[in-house]
Amino acid sequence: MDGVHYDPMRIMSHYESEFMESPKVDFPIGQKVTFLDPYYSNPRWLTFTGTILSNPDFEICRSQQDVLLDGDWRKLKREARDFH
Repeated sequence: MDGVHYDPMRIMSHYESEFMESPKVDFPIGQKVTFLDPYYSNPRWLTFTGTILSNPDFEICRSQQDVLLDGDWRKLKREARDFH
């Protein structure tokens, strides 16, 4: 995340299929992050920011973090386009 050091990670199978490999990265707690949510059939894309709170390991997609969102999460919930 800083362009110099690697964050801790594990190579795991994809949870959904147990096939192929996927990285499970543990982002630094407190790291500021920016998300880009493209909507390919429309030129309007959604961008938002937040702070990493934790790196859970639930039995779902390997790419998962708990993020404290900046701004109005209710508005974001109405605007978000996918579950990933």
